[in-house]
Amino acid sequence: MTDNREETESPTVTVPVKKSRNVLLAVDGSKGCKKAFDWYLENMWRSSDLVLLVHVFNPPTLPSYSFSTPGTGLVVPAAYQQLVEEAQKQAREIIDGYETVLKSSKVPYRTIVHSGDTGETICAIAEVENADAIVVGCRGLGVIRRTFLGSVSDYVLHHVHIPVTVVPGKQK
Repeated sequence: MTDNREETESPTVTVPVKKSRNVLLAVDGSKGCKKAFDWYLENMWRSSDLVLLVHVFNPPTLPSYSFSTPGTGLVVPAAYQQLVEEAQKQAREIIDGYETVLKSSKVPYRTIVHSGDTGETICAIAEVENADAIVVGCRGLGVIRRTFLGSVSDYVLHHVHIPVTVVPGKQK
C-alpha cells in the first residue's frame, strides 16, 4: 500500500522572549503604599523586572517668619538648608525599609528620590525612565476629602499612557 500523503514540516511554535519591564513603585511611609509594595511582590513581580523605587517628597516651604535676617525679610540660607536636609533624611528613612526587602528578595531595583508635586513628578519619572507599568497605593479617601485634598493615584491614572495598578489601602 502506498502512502499518498506529502511530508510537511512541523508547525513552528514561537515562544515569546521574556521582556524585562521597568515597573515604577511609588512609595511613601503610608500603610497603603506598603500594601501596594507587598502586593506587587506577591502578585505581579517577574524575575526579569527592574523595580524603579520612587519616593517623592514635597520641598519645604520658605518660612515667612523668624528665619529672616532682621530688617531685611531675607531667609537665612542655613535655616532653609536645614529644612531641606531634614526632608531628605525622612525620605531616606522611608526608602531604606523598602530597599531592605528588595535586597533580601534579590529583586533588581533602582532608587529615585525627588522633590516636587507628587503626582506630576511620578508621571515625569515614569516617562523619563521608560516605565512599562506603575504600581501605587491608595489611602481610600472619601469623595469629599479626595475632592479637596486630591489623590495621587487618581492623578497618575489619568496622566500617563501606561498601565497603572492602584492597590486599595483599606478593606471594606
